[in-house]
Amino acid sequence: METGASDEAIKVPKGEVLWIGDINILPIEGIIEHFPRLSFLTVRARKIVPRKPRTPEALAKEARKAFICTCINMQINGYGETPEKAEMNMLERTYDILLCYLGMSHEGWDIIRELFKSREESSGLWDAYNEAQIRMMISALSGSGHSDLPFRIYELRPQTLNGRVLYFSTASQMESFIACY
Repeated sequence: METGASDEAIKVPKGEVLWIGDINILPIEGIIEHFPRLSFLTVRARKIVPRKPRTPEALAKEARKAFICTCINMQINGYGETPEKAEMNMLERTYDILLCYLGMSHEGWDIIRELFKSREESSGLWDAYNEAQIRMMISALSGSGHSDLPFRIYELRPQTLNGRVLYFSTASQMESFIACY
């Protein structure tokens, strides 16, 4: 991670950090009493200089991955043409993984445990996330009340039937996400 003065962009190998945020998994009695808050960062993907001319198909594929949103805890990436689309893609992928594994008892939790393990890449992402948090604190203490890195929070509310997680609904700002399921 590259850092310097607080007005410089925070950079990770994937690109420049635009903002950070958290995902809250709300409790369900008897199934999920406490699920740790998941943290993510949204990045403008760095441009890769091609070795040869690109086809229109390759250019279109590159445009679909112009932004990357990563759930740092579980190393889940989402991609999109806009930062918001990348976030939605990451939330959907995180949603799918949680939905798949949360109702599986021990096997599912073992898989989630593996996803949560630190990896080389996650260390740099945590450094960038923490740097963004420090900059927000400095901004708040300086009285400017303005941070160049916005912070977002999403809430995923598990819905159950007969003790099994069926799907997650989200806060009102995520209505389009709810409609997908």
